[in-house]
This record gives sequence, structure tokens and C-alpha cells, in this order.
Amino acid sequence: MVTTSAVCSAADEINWTGCYIGINSGYSFGQSDAHYLNPAFSSYAVKSNPDGGTVGFQFGGNYEFKNHLVVGLEAEISYADVSSTIYDTLSDAHGQPGNTITTSSDYAATARLRLGYALGRFLPYLTAGGAGADAKISATDGPVSQSDFQLGWTAGAGLEYAINKNWSARLEYLHIDLGSHTWFAQQRWRTSSTLTSETLRFGINYKF
Repeated sequence: MVTTSAVCSAADEINWTGCYIGINSGYSFGQSDAHYLNPAFSSYAVKSNPDGGTVGFQFGGNYEFKNHLVVGLEAEISYADVSSTIYDTLSDAHGQPGNTITTSSDYAATARLRLGYALGRFLPYLTAGGAGADAKISATDGPVSQSDFQLGWTAGAGLEYAINKNWSARLEYLHIDLGSHTWFAQQRWRTSSTLTSETLRFGINYKF
């Protein structure tokens, strides 16, 4: 028979202090809010919603205080198959209809602080820090292509569960904002865009 004291004792054996490595996988939903800077093209839309899967790894460390407050630092990098292709309405004006514009990202990285409260095997937490991602815009009329590594910030929350003293599993949400960026600055079709994304992912960590 499992008693309440036995359950509490098992929970007390879990301590979140230590370093860890792990893997994660999830899905990202993005929004690229863009517009042409040339007034002659201002009526042509270039907004898109890139989305796709992500997979990566993370490493970090936590420290659990006696009052069960947990403070940590984590860095991670993820491969991203995130993209969106829209019809290039500007190509109609050039007399070359049927062209497309693709917005994509191949990888992203974050470095974040984590603040949580240990509830035995459960660790709900908030997280925030810096973010960066490789972003690319290409069009079939030209062809035209440009890529850049954009920096921004991220914030989110998660829930981690300690399977035992070494292994844990987590569910995490992150909002990433990469700010604004100017593309093709010296060209007639120069564009300004802002890029944000919402990512939901599952992860597994090993604490050593």
C-alpha cells in the first residue's frame, strides 16, 4: 500500500540543482509583416505566415534554493524547416505573372534565464532572454534572394516533470520577436519586415 508519506518522500528525493543536456522537437507558427519601401510599390502585399517543424538540443543548469525557488540558465539551437510561399503580386506589374516570394528560416538559437518553483517532481517555470535566427527571402522573378542572421528577444513558459533523479520531460512555449529588418536596401524592391513566431515543443533532459 502506497502511503502519503511515501509519496512525499519520493518527491523530496528530486532536486533540480545541476547541469543538463537534452533534445527538443516542436512546431513554429510565424508571421512576417512586410511592406515595400518604394512608394510606387506600396499597394503590393508581401505579408506571409511561415510555419514548420523544429528539432534541436539544449544545455543548461539549475539551482534549487531551500524555499524551492529554481533559477536556471539555458542555451539551445534548433534546426528549423519553417517557410511560407506567397504569390508575388508585384510581378504582375512587371508583366511577368506567376512568380512567388518565399520566406524561410533554417535554424534558430536562444539563450535564456529560467525562473521556476519546484513542486516535487513538477517544475512550472517562466523563461526569457535573447534570440537569433537565420532568415531568408527569395523570389522567382530574377531570381532574387537574400539571407541574414537576425537578433531579437524571446519569452515563454513551460512545465517540466522529473521522471527520476536524472531524466525529465518538458512541454514549452516560446514567443520570439526578431524586430524589423530591411531587405534589398539598394534595390527598387527594397522591403522592410518584422518577424515573430510562436513555438510549442516537447523536450527531454538528462541531468548529470
